[in-house]
Amino acid sequence: MSRLPPLHLKISDELRRRISQGFYDGEDLPPEIQLMQEFQCSRHTMRSALQHLVSEGLIERRAGSGTRITDRARGGIWAVGVLGNLIGEFQPEDYLTLVARIVPASDHEEAALVFGIPPESQLFYIMRLLLAQGVPYALADVFTRPNLTRNIPQEAIGTEPLIQLVEKYGRVRSVRVRQVATAAAAGPTAARQLGMAVGDPVLILKRTYFDARDHAILHTSVSARPDRYCQEVDFLHESPA
Repeated sequence: MSRLPPLHLKISDELRRRISQGFYDGEDLPPEIQLMQEFQCSRHTMRSALQHLVSEGLIERRAGSGTRITDRARGGIWAVGVLGNLIGEFQPEDYLTLVARIVPASDHEEAALVFGIPPESQLFYIMRLLLAQGVPYALADVFTRPNLTRNIPQEAIGTEPLIQLVEKYGRVRSVRVRQVATAAAAGPTAARQLGMAVGDPVLILKRTYFDARDHAILHTSVSARPDRYCQEVDFLHESPA
């Protein structure tokens, strides 16, 4: 099954292309309402698209001063074009949250090792089913430190990617992300949620977000059906203006 990218990713791809090619004069993007009219989308969709570019360091958004193209975006470097697809945590319209709770670190040894915490500690854990046109294609296990979720409103869980909530309410910022892709056999939980048999091959994508001190702040392990998962990555050369 071919997975069509959501509208917000299509919009962020186009804006990224325009920025890299010097399409916009000056330092500012057009006002949000103008972009919504051009792309014929809702405010929520446009803000999701712009948030991808904020996360990549290509634009800055400040209340009352519009959206500014950063110096980095004009700096002549190679960058991942579809960074949201490569390292992102997926948008609310793409997933179904099955579990969101504090769990013993001893139940998730690999995640505990990533965070460098002892088995008697705890982790904040989210299990999400990733969907394409309503059909599940992957299961995501998302972990972070409980202290980084302490101030997140309960009603906000599931409305934004967890990394955005952790950065906003935990007062941390991710500066790099490591992704590792491997293959494995589907375990009982992944097999049940994805409509597979236990032992069927799955693609495993592990992503870890790090802060400026190189401490892990969020870790995601995605088990994807090879026949339904597709990842496209564009590498763009951003030339100086």
